[in-house]
Amino acid sequence: MKNKIKAKRIEVGYKQYKVAEMLGISTRHYARIENNERYPTNEELKQLSKIFKCKKSDIMNLEDVHGELS
Repeated sequence: MKNKIKAKRIEVGYKQYKVAEMLGISTRHYARIENNERYPTNEELKQLSKIFKCKKSDIMNLEDVHGELS
């Protein structure tokens, strides 16, 4: 997932701190999402899709969902 989220962030031209600010989380917390150290919550995914103007599926891989269910 990290590559898609990071790629979208770069595509729209935001810095990590700006996206974290929009999500209401710390920059470190957001960096952990991009570095695949933690998964975003459903609410964070919803907000990210609005920030990046894309579908949730555009920033999430199917294997990420399967990994959470295992």
